Amino acid sequence: MEKTLSTKRKVIIRELSCDEEVDCADFQRFSREVDGNLAIYGTQRSNLAFIRAGLIGGDFKTEINGSVPDSVIKELSVTEKIELVQLIQEHNTLGK
Repeated sequence: MEKTLSTKRKVIIRELSCDEEVDCADFQRFSREVDGNLAIYGTQRSNLAFIRAGLIGGDFKTEINGSVPDSVIKELSVTEKIELVQLIQEHNTLGK
């Protein structure tokens, strides 16, 4: 499915299997800290896993041939990464 990020970059995302979704989400860990606050660990790792699993193409200098190379991920701004992860997650949870 082709989508356009707010920066006008086109991306092509795919549907993940249920196992792939769980594998990507499982990088996140929640912990109650000594001061009582909730801490979330592994969000960057989880986001990276979603991008590697769900992105199959788009407007990038490097071609994506089966797996997303680091050079493609480094082309994305922080904002684009967050937006892309949200698109991948939404695409895979609609109708469930």
